[in-house]
Amino acid sequence: CLNLASLLMARAAARERELATRLAFGATRRRLIQQLLVESLLVAGMGTAAGMGLSPVLSHSLAALLLGHTHNAVLDTSLDVRMFLFAALIAAVAAVLIGLIPALRATSGNLSDQIKDGSHATSVRERRRMLPRVLMGLEVALALMLVVGAGLLATSLARLYGAGLGFDPKGLVNLNLEMGKQPLEGNALVRWYQKFGAALARQPRVKSVSFESVTPLSGNSVMVTYRTPASNANRTIYMNTVAPEYFKTMRIPMLEGRDFRWNDTSATGKKIILNRTAAKILFPGRSAIGQHVIGWKKASYEVIAVVGDVRYASIKKGAPAGGYLPITQNEEKKVSYTAVVRTDGPPSPLAAAARELAARMAPDIPAPVMTTMSGDLNQSISSERMMAMLSVFFAGCALFITAIGLYGTLAYATARRTSEIGIRMALGAQRAQVVGLIFRENAWVAAGGLLAGLIAAVLASRALASFLYGTSPRDPWVMTISALALGAVASTASLIPAIRAALIEPITAIRHE
Repeated sequence: CLNLASLLMARAAARERELATRLAFGATRRRLIQQLLVESLLVAGMGTAAGMGLSPVLSHSLAALLLGHTHNAVLDTSLDVRMFLFAALIAAVAAVLIGLIPALRATSGNLSDQIKDGSHATSVRERRRMLPRVLMGLEVALALMLVVGAGLLATSLARLYGAGLGFDPKGLVNLNLEMGKQPLEGNALVRWYQKFGAALARQPRVKSVSFESVTPLSGNSVMVTYRTPASNANRTIYMNTVAPEYFKTMRIPMLEGRDFRWNDTSATGKKIILNRTAAKILFPGRSAIGQHVIGWKKASYEVIAVVGDVRYASIKKGAPAGGYLPITQNEEKKVSYTAVVRTDGPPSPLAAAARELAARMAPDIPAPVMTTMSGDLNQSISSERMMAMLSVFFAGCALFITAIGLYGTLAYATARRTSEIGIRMALGAQRAQVVGLIFRENAWVAAGGLLAGLIAAVLASRALASFLYGTSPRDPWVMTISALALGAVASTASLIPAIRAALIEPITAIRHE
């Protein structure tokens, strides 16, 4: 609307002589305003119709992009009566916004001056030039707010992806097994898991295999209270039950001690592995290896290793105190674990092999459901990802529309100064001086818009604080880069009309009217 209002004001200013002549011949001001509003409605209607025609393709593409890594999510982008009514309302409002002010301005003023000169006196002309400049500056300011918001959300998303998870998600595949319908339980089921893991490890491009009860970033968690023999203070830590080679498969660093083994049964004594945070909480200032912790039913667990911290519940939250128990000591009779497989190739061949193995080794269970850890990571931050992508999309639209609007309005306004430019050049002005004159005038408009936009963006960015991770709502780099990007767009839009004006031959420019 700002684009078209500015452009139609420039166009209406060029028609002042025509409209004044119509008024002089008896046309009423109301009739001329109606004519200009009808012209505006035609522009708004055609634009709305074109937008509605393109919207299905664009919305389907955008929905596919947004939901590409989101499981079981649907975004309805179909057109219905509400959308058509909304579009009709937008067309009507846009027609009034882009047509009424130019129509009122074009039909006001002194008829004699308009008919004689095609413009008002200098003071009136300068005053009339101010409103289009204010509108262009406002457009730049609004666009900068969108660009800054998109920059903040995109920066936050990049830092979320770069946050230390404590494990390497690349190449990790999860195979969810449902063992409730098969007859094995207890130690017999543990031996089945061992054989199934060994069979998976023999598949092409598989590096290592293990099992877990809780998948990081899946939204599931198990919390258990432990204490040390020397202290009665209970500490709640995140717990996971895993198989041997789990830390190797996940690439969780082993800081001290050893991994679980398949012969770590209840007969050899209960074992537990702590992460760094849990070890510091339970055993501050000393090594946790060889120490014991007291858990449920006052059972004593020997700490055999300390591993690196892992973010389990949320990527936004720091790694909590955590521990690991071996599946060989799980007292539940029939447990369904998730196979964790590290591969160096595409996961689809592994999915087919896993289904074949499961059907042969346990024909009573459903086919394993495969997910990738990278997909789970995207799923865990799907809201942040969608917000960032939508913001970047609309900021890109704002930059594009701002560039078109500034170029169109400035080109039209510069073309109206053709005679003035010709006289300046005839009196000795160099082409570079003409370019500099016009560019500076337009650049001041853009600079004012950028300054206002920065102030507004700083004030409005507080609303994004709760959505940001590791990013200040007033991040100076984001603000600076956004202003430079929009400044480059505005400068290009201002420079092209100035260069075109400077290339006009002086005699042609003087004879323009």
